[in-house]
Amino acid sequence: MARFSLLIAVGTIAGAVVQGAPLPDRALMTTDMLIAPFWFISGLLLWRGTSSGYVLGPVALFLAGLLFVGLLLVLLLQPVVTDASLGLVDVAVIGLASLIVLIPLFLVGRGIASATSS
Repeated sequence: MARFSLLIAVGTIAGAVVQGAPLPDRALMTTDMLIAPFWFISGLLLWRGTSSGYVLGPVALFLAGLLFVGLLLVLLLQPVVTDASLGLVDVAVIGLASLIVLIPLFLVGRGIASATSS
């Protein structure tokens, strides 16, 4: 399944390059192609209870948290650098959705800190 998704992503990127898609779109597709398999593999390893899954799980949460923080920054800075208006609904929705990642990241970090201090 992951191989099939990777082939679809490579095909999409190749099609975008041939059709002359803008550079930001190609960069986004390339980033998705690299990060999505990592999230899938780390989640699978964590689900199986392997030690590498317990190492990669917090890393995957951190990457997802950075994704949300970056998106919030773009949404907040967009009115400053362009003539677009601030989408308060977008900021609120992304902010609430980020809690799905940031709360578990905080709890995992707190657990790691307490485990290493004892």
